[in-house]
Amino acid sequence: MRIPVGLSNRHVHLSKNDLDALFGEGYQLNNIKDLNQKGEFAAQETITIRGPKGEIENVRVVGPLRSKSQVEILKKDCNVLGVDAPIHNSGDLEGSSAVVLIHGDKKVELNEGLIIASRHLHVTEEYLKKYGFQEGQLVNVKVGGNIVFYGVIIRKGEGRTELHIDKEEGHGAALKNNDVVEIVTQ
Repeated sequence: MRIPVGLSNRHVHLSKNDLDALFGEGYQLNNIKDLNQKGEFAAQETITIRGPKGEIENVRVVGPLRSKSQVEILKKDCNVLGVDAPIHNSGDLEGSSAVVLIHGDKKVELNEGLIIASRHLHVTEEYLKKYGFQEGQLVNVKVGGNIVFYGVIIRKGEGRTELHIDKEEGHGAALKNNDVVEIVTQ
């Protein structure tokens, strides 16, 4: 089963309360590009994220809004920020790192919400049925040569079926967006 790759850079998902606190009451995100997962988009808005040691500017906001704000970073960003962010599934924020979100002179302090997103496969309901997979199942993904990503979690959604990994991991395996990889079951 061959599927395309989608590389993810650092980004932030905001809650309604945090969007209002950073951009003003009733502010609406401006969609500049639809993403491959149905309803998700890259917003025009960017923020700065700050840790105990440093900060990273121009971190893209991704919509739509979520119930809790979440920041997904790359492993190398931990050194810049001075944090030890855990590798978690998107939305699993328990035990994640603290981070400060900044826009202009406004800031929001999150006690948790900073993660490195674990690699995952976005698949449709039809794909699950066709190939007999289950949401939450772990599979291995062969990249090419002798490179295999082990323990990739399957997540059901709407939109394009693809492997999501961060840019660091993708570049380390010589992958780019839309390259094709192969699912091999465990």
